[in-house]
Amino acid sequence: MKKVKALFINTMILSATSLVLRSVGIGVNVYISNLLGPSGMGVLTLLMSIYGLSITFSISGIRLAATRLSAEYNATNKAAIYQIVRNCLIYSLFFSTLTGVLLYYNADFIGRNWLMDERTILALRLIPLCLPFIAAGNVLAGFFTGLQKIVRLSVVSIFEEMVDIPVTILCLKKMAPMGLEYGCAAIIIGNIAARAASFLLLYLLYIMERRKNYSYNHKGLLKPMFKIALPVAFTSYISSGIRSLNNILIPIGFKKSGSSSEEALSNFGIIQGMVMPVFLFPSFFLNAVSELLIPELASSNAQNFKNRINYIINRIMKMGLLFSIFIMSVFFFYSPELSYALYKNFTIAKFMKMLAPLIPVFYLDSITDGILKGIGEEIHIMFCNITESIVGVLLTLTLLPPFALWGYVFILYFTRALNFYLRVRRLSKRAVIKLNFYDILNSLLCVGASFCATNLIFYAYDFSAFSLAVKIAVSAIFYYIFLRLVSLIENEDVRWFAGIFR
Repeated sequence: MKKVKALFINTMILSATSLVLRSVGIGVNVYISNLLGPSGMGVLTLLMSIYGLSITFSISGIRLAATRLSAEYNATNKAAIYQIVRNCLIYSLFFSTLTGVLLYYNADFIGRNWLMDERTILALRLIPLCLPFIAAGNVLAGFFTGLQKIVRLSVVSIFEEMVDIPVTILCLKKMAPMGLEYGCAAIIIGNIAARAASFLLLYLLYIMERRKNYSYNHKGLLKPMFKIALPVAFTSYISSGIRSLNNILIPIGFKKSGSSSEEALSNFGIIQGMVMPVFLFPSFFLNAVSELLIPELASSNAQNFKNRINYIINRIMKMGLLFSIFIMSVFFFYSPELSYALYKNFTIAKFMKMLAPLIPVFYLDSITDGILKGIGEEIHIMFCNITESIVGVLLTLTLLPPFALWGYVFILYFTRALNFYLRVRRLSKRAVIKLNFYDILNSLLCVGASFCATNLIFYAYDFSAFSLAVKIAVSAIFYYIFLRLVSLIENEDVRWFAGIFR
């Protein structure tokens, strides 16, 4: 129970931090979307796909290597961890510098020929300044995650946002009136300042930790680093590259369906830049669990504790299923209220309702990702990502021009479901998963009954944020009661949860 308690406490710390940051992030995203408009968000989303691809090349799998090796050597040879971190930092700086140079000198070509929007070129030339800080920061974050020093990461994350938000808003106020080109550049400048500041704080904390016990005289540590990082890097290059290609092809596909350039960017911007961030906001708790599962499962897997691995997996999967189904229902039933509360219009509501059933797939996929990484299945994760991306590109080329928006919705459902299926199938070969069809059906019946009961109490529509929060809270209470009635939450679960606090 001590390990469970430690995992829970760390999860709560990381979750609370993530909740604060995501809440602020949603507010900033709404501010940016109102400033740039749907089409501007479409351009920004395209830019961020290249930014994400650059980060993938800069990190090249090194965060997972730092996390896994720090967790493993923390139990056997703590002094060697700092040699591992030094090797990982050199690795990260090499790849991030190389990526930055290539991006800077090819920014004009990428902006004109890939993104087909010259307004992205200035921002593309600024991105290389950020990459070394991101790559090195990921190494140090992996180090602290492996040692389960979660409080430090929480402090750094909050500090990063404290720099990012005011700098970004200040730059947007000064630069956005000059045009979308400068608005995109302002967002990148804010990111550069934040990433540089967070890296400096991380490095200071690392120096303080290193003074306790360290040595640089350990040999044979490059091989395990490369063994983890390079396969992940290679497959992530392919996966991220195809995913970026798919993002670029989507607006093109909308245009081929007869939409104007403005409408194509608007549809893309609404779904990817406005709806998806809101969908992923409540997953802060599950993302924290997924992040912390990696060192916990890596340690159990190294010691061949199969029963413990099965226990952790089934507890987390069950929690993720029940939570994600409730969040899906919130977005499905309350989409008009949420759309108005966030964006002061009802346009986004139909997209929320249309895509809400994807939420359980998103959330459980995040958990499965952490589990598979923890038990050494990172190569299979990359295989799933590559498969999803290739299928996505093929479907985008064939379905988007004739079916437009509905074709894009089908592509999202099919590719995400395919990825999740491949991961769960692999996980079922390594562990005994106890969730079944009846658990899913019963949870859906419970959530449906809870929202019906809530709507009987709050019959009239009220679009105030307070009324919406009260309705969600009442729905959650009814949901818990119904889950107890059908034994999806049992006394054993309650005792296990309560025992964490003892």
